Amino acid sequence: SIGSVMVGYQFLSSWIPSKWSAAYTHNFNRKWSLEAEYLKGSMGIGAFGFDAASITETRLSIVGRRFVGNSFNFIIGAFKNDFEAQLGNDIVNDMTDKSIDEFEVSGMGVALGIGNRWQWGNGFTFGIDWFRMNVPLFEKKVENDVLNKIDDNNDLSRVKDYIDKVKNIPTFVLLGINLGYTF
Repeated sequence: SIGSVMVGYQFLSSWIPSKWSAAYTHNFNRKWSLEAEYLKGSMGIGAFGFDAASITETRLSIVGRRFVGNSFNFIIGAFKNDFEAQLGNDIVNDMTDKSIDEFEVSGMGVALGIGNRWQWGNGFTFGIDWFRMNVPLFEKKVENDVLNKIDDNNDLSRVKDYIDKVKNIPTFVLLGINLGYTF
């Protein structure tokens, strides 16, 4: 087989608990493949003591899969993550200047994980990424002009703390399911 196209869903993932994905995998041989993956998730929540009206997370990954045996594989590669959050009413209502009410954090790093991929003779492909860790290492950028607009010191401290967590703490994926077709 030359490649696979897949759609997927990550049931347990951080920062957004669930994400949809689309991927193309190029198979070099029985042992190695290279995969380009796009993931996106969004929601509106209050998390980590932080009120957010909406949060969107987008991740692009280029990962190699090294197959051991027939289906089990090790995952290693690179990712770029973009995280956007719009502040919720609890914080915005206390701001005198409401012209900016969101922040963005982006970063790049290393993706590591383990998974299985099975393909049948008719081309149907099923995969599970059992565990994946995305470690942010460089190109950490923050668009945080909103910090200059927050008047309440407690709100400011909570938003700064949240930005630092998103920027520096690795994200995890447990149980990513993929369905697709191999040709």
